[in-house]
Amino acid sequence: MVIYAPIHEDMEMRSILVLSGVLALFAPLAGCNSVSAGTAPISDSPSQSLTATAAGAQWKTLSLVGLVSAAKAKCTVVSSRLISCAGPLQVTGLTNTTVDGAGVEIQFTDPTAGNSGVTLTNANGAVLANFKISWLGGGARDPIVAGVDRIQSLGNVVACPNHQSGGVLVLDLALAGTQPLGALSVWDDTKGWPWYASAPANYEIYFPSGTTAAFSGGRTGCLSSLAAFVGRRVIVRHIVFSNHAFHCLGCQNVTVQNVTITSAPGMGFVFESGGANIALIGNTIAPACSPNCSPAEPSLTCDAAHFDDISGNILLENNNFGWQGDDGLNITGLLVPAVLDKGKTGSGPWLQVAAGWQDPLWTMTVGSDVSLFNAGLESLGSARVLAVNPGSGLIELSSLPANTTHVILARTDGIPKNVVLRGNQFHDNRARGILIGGSYALIENNLIERVTMEAILVPADTSYWFEGPGAQHVTIEDNTISEVNRFPAAPYPAAISAGTSMAAGYSGPLGTPIQSITVQNNAISDVMTNPDQWVSIGPGASGTIGQN
Repeated sequence: MVIYAPIHEDMEMRSILVLSGVLALFAPLAGCNSVSAGTAPISDSPSQSLTATAAGAQWKTLSLVGLVSAAKAKCTVVSSRLISCAGPLQVTGLTNTTVDGAGVEIQFTDPTAGNSGVTLTNANGAVLANFKISWLGGGARDPIVAGVDRIQSLGNVVACPNHQSGGVLVLDLALAGTQPLGALSVWDDTKGWPWYASAPANYEIYFPSGTTAAFSGGRTGCLSSLAAFVGRRVIVRHIVFSNHAFHCLGCQNVTVQNVTITSAPGMGFVFESGGANIALIGNTIAPACSPNCSPAEPSLTCDAAHFDDISGNILLENNNFGWQGDDGLNITGLLVPAVLDKGKTGSGPWLQVAAGWQDPLWTMTVGSDVSLFNAGLESLGSARVLAVNPGSGLIELSSLPANTTHVILARTDGIPKNVVLRGNQFHDNRARGILIGGSYALIENNLIERVTMEAILVPADTSYWFEGPGAQHVTIEDNTISEVNRFPAAPYPAAISAGTSMAAGYSGPLGTPIQSITVQNNAISDVMTNPDQWVSIGPGASGTIGQN
């Protein structure tokens, strides 16, 4: 049971990123457009031969130190194996370049919003390989770093004195001063996140945005919100979502290979705001103690890998993602709820987008197409963008269906398609193993184990996250799944679930945006909740369930 619903993490990150003034490092090289996969158009069928972008004959090669130096980032080369950065590493226009890290670790020291992480903008033709990303003091068992906000801590909740209602948070480390409180989850020093059958029903709490607590010797005062956790071992994510480890905006033809992320105050690999032809090959997300962690320890605070508003040609192969505080992989489109502005006139109808959902308008450029849906995700056709003002949340379209006042928009070429997920490991994390919103997708030969929610989820929703509009033509086969689904979301009861989630109280017509889902030949065992229902194709979805 989630006592406080989390903030919309994607929207928060988009609102805090400041990309102005980022140094443009590399202009395209004349006559150098050699990429092995990226220039192919997005296909309408999953390609088992989809390949990663590889270096061309005339590409540049940079070391990680060379990249940092060219970007004039606030970084110091500590040794041949470590670069310490007091600010973000921001690179714009990386083109036809291989960055070989040669095993160097880049360690960020400031987890506050916008002050750390690797960010690439408008890269086109890049291979980044063989390095590590971490945060100083980022591990839950790492020593305290004076003057730096803590990212995560382990501890216990004990009863308040004098029979007060609530709980006192007692951390393993003697943290002092005021620190943020983002989320708290039940933790087991052997098993980790609460994926196991004996995990309690009250297993986590998200604190309201901006919550802090005063610590003295690692202890807080009595916190009324912790009453349900008295007697529990817990993991505290002080910072849930401030900076991604590797963030690529508007990137084309990019491969990330053999990169390890051990900690981050956010997600691991993030690709958004347009782009296509992305590959993650042989990367690892695990705590610094891995593979010899005893007791268990978390890695990141959010998703291991996240793709939204990407056109497609997405390949993930032979990655090992584990121990993070949210999904192993999330690939989705973004939905934008809007209302007809009857007081504003123009060549076409003007729509007002709610304040929390205006950021995706930055990618809905004049002349681009948007797909239209009603609240039940029935298709209403498409329209052309005539004008857009993301700052005010206004967008003008070429047309709307008659008598339509409320509509849901999706950038048509931002709905991902042609996705191959093969030979990956997703394990020991909070939330889902794989969330797939990309069409013409092949999910095969992956290992998914010890995750707290669904192993594989094919969703679309207009209730909270507005992720959709839903995947079509998805094949899920030959995966091995075990010890999953302790806390499935209400609309998605099974280890492999497909379906829609509508806003509370919605009683209108329901579309079928999720279509042609095939689930076959998967080895499934030790399902914690609904053990007799391994696969569910629910409302708003259609498909075929074969032998599993």
